[in-house]
Amino acid sequence: MQNIPIYEDVISAARRIENYAYRTPVLTSRTANEMTGARLFFKCENYQQMGAFKFRGAFNALFVCLGGGGLLSRSALAARYLSPGCKIYGVEPEAGNDAQQSFRQGKIIHIDTSKTIADARKLNILGNILSKLFEKILMIFSLFLMRNW
Repeated sequence: MQNIPIYEDVISAARRIENYAYRTPVLTSRTANEMTGARLFFKCENYQQMGAFKFRGAFNALFVCLGGGGLLSRSALAARYLSPGCKIYGVEPEAGNDAQQSFRQGKIIHIDTSKTIADARKLNILGNILSKLFEKILMIFSLFLMRNW
């Protein structure tokens, strides 16, 4: 059963990110109001320092592209330092899921150079995986990569 957040959860989350997230404005638009016949309000999270729409979610979960493991390891170390409860996931294409296989089997699995449009992932050397730093390795299907490329 899923826990429904209460007011204290919201206050606690706000305190965790108050030193990292900007207070962003809520704007209105006369044009949008006239077009819809309603009063619309826009919370401008795109004004965060990194320009991200969902900055606050990064303190709860972080998804990192996985090549040889260096970026994932460094990102995981930084995330653990800034937000110890953050869930961290490595993501790699299905055609080159040696890290996912390695993580599951508890040892380094080498595969041939992967055939994927994720060209930064076209390597056959996987570094040591620091599995204590992240939750799991997820696989993204090549069709999804092609559709969203």
